[in-house]
Amino acid sequence: MIAIVNPAAAGGRLGNTWPRLRRRLQAAGFDPPLAFTEAPGHATALAADAVRRGETLVVAAGGGFPLTPAAVPDDGALDACLVEGTGVPARLSRLVAGVRGTLAHKPGSHELRFTRLDLETDVPIPCHFDGNPSSIEPPGMTFSVLPRAQTVITSATGG
Repeated sequence: MIAIVNPAAAGGRLGNTWPRLRRRLQAAGFDPPLAFTEAPGHATALAADAVRRGETLVVAAGGGFPLTPAAVPDDGALDACLVEGTGVPARLSRLVAGVRGTLAHKPGSHELRFTRLDLETDVPIPCHFDGNPSSIEPPGMTFSVLPRAQTVITSATGG
């Protein structure tokens, strides 16, 4: 696992608040190795390099990976990106498309929005849950919204 931090995000506010945010993440038990971006597009290069090194989880702070760009954290819906089976070479191009927010435009990628999904399968399906590698085993799995069930650490927004 590696966390990629864009200190220039939000007009430089992420860089200014990063030390405090990192302490909060550490207190929550999350303290991965860090890589800081230095220029536009650098996060994509860092993420691609991490995948080539065999990293299975890349976390982004600032700018992020807009896999589901239309997702709204508090709208009561779940957003997911379904990617049909791909070979190893295609995975890197999918990662780059995910970073750019264009994954849904790639053939075989589908953005989904739902409050409940009953997924049935006869065979194990490899997947990622919020970036964590996993698999869905037969007979399947149900996904549903649990209002106010998750605490999200974020910086305050102006308004």
